[in-house]
Amino acid sequence: AAIDITLKMSQGIAGSVATSGRKVNIPDCYKDNRFDPSFDKRTGYRTVSMLVMPVFADVVMHRSKEKPIAVVQLINKNKGDSVFDQGDEEIMSVLLRFVGPAIKHSNLFKAPKNEKFKEAKLISDLSKHQIARQPSRTFNKELESVVIEEEEEEDDKVDQ
Repeated sequence: AAIDITLKMSQGIAGSVATSGRKVNIPDCYKDNRFDPSFDKRTGYRTVSMLVMPVFADVVMHRSKEKPIAVVQLINKNKGDSVFDQGDEEIMSVLLRFVGPAIKHSNLFKAPKNEKFKEAKLISDLSKHQIARQPSRTFNKELESVVIEEEEEEDDKVDQ
C-alpha cells in the first residue's frame, strides 16, 4: 500500500537535495540528523540506507547550478542488507539525464484540450508531407480520437 508523504522543500534529506542540487548517499539514515524517523514509526517500515539525487530539466541547468525540478529518493538497497555504492549513483545519474527532459516536456500532455487539438491537427497536416518519424502510440490514440471528433462534427454539419 502506497502512502503519500508530502514535505516542505527545505525539510528532510530530499529537501536538502532539492535546495542544494547535490546528491546524498547515506549508509545509515538514523545517524543523519536530517532524517525524520516519524515516517518509519507511522508506517512500521525501517529505513536503513538512502540515495537521493536531484533531477534537472537538462544538462545546461545542471552545469549552471540551477535548482532541480524534482528529486528521486531510493531507500534500502536489497531490503536494507547493503548500502548504495558508486555504481548505483552512476546508473541513477544516467537514468536521470532522461527523466529530467521527460518531465520538462510533459507539459504537452497537460495542455488544455483545445491546445492538444491544435497540435494534433498540425501533426495530422504534417503527416501528409511524408514525415518519416511516427508519433508515440499514446499520442496516436489521442490523435485518432481528436480527428474522429472533428470528422463527426463535419458529418453533423453535412447532415443538417
